[in-house]
Amino acid sequence: MGCPECGFPSDDANESQPGCPTCGASPFSASEDDGALESWDPDEGAYGVEPPSPRRGDLAALMAQYRSNRSGLYQATVLQDVCLDCGSQQVLRQGGRRQCLHPACRAQWYVSHCRQQQCRTDGRRTPIDSRDAGTSRCSHCGWHKCPACFSCEQQCPCSGQAQS
Repeated sequence: MGCPECGFPSDDANESQPGCPTCGASPFSASEDDGALESWDPDEGAYGVEPPSPRRGDLAALMAQYRSNRSGLYQATVLQDVCLDCGSQQVLRQGGRRQCLHPACRAQWYVSHCRQQQCRTDGRRTPIDSRDAGTSRCSHCGWHKCPACFSCEQQCPCSGQAQS
């Protein structure tokens, strides 16, 4: 995938690259529909780029659903940058790490995607959210296990096993 403005080739695997290193443009072209959640793909864009915002009612309903039961939260990618503890959208993002900036909260969580190329959810690499009830840490390598295929770090001897 190249830059929509200047055509400079981008590094799709570099999650820390928020935009084009040449002209600074975001990976989204101005002609794309910024209102559609489907237009943002975490596998194609950098994590430093803001995804389009869902409607306020949709976000409130999702937050209520996952506050009471966090199973399956990894599938609600629009909540990756929303603090479920206080509802704040003021979140500091450093790679996969997230920290709520609300002074009374300061919750922390981790967001990434499955390391296995073949592990896909809705055509995209399966997301991992440490707040999900099905996401655990591997007892060998310490990485978060994918809630879909249970893999962790690729060289870990237990990768792909449900119990850690």
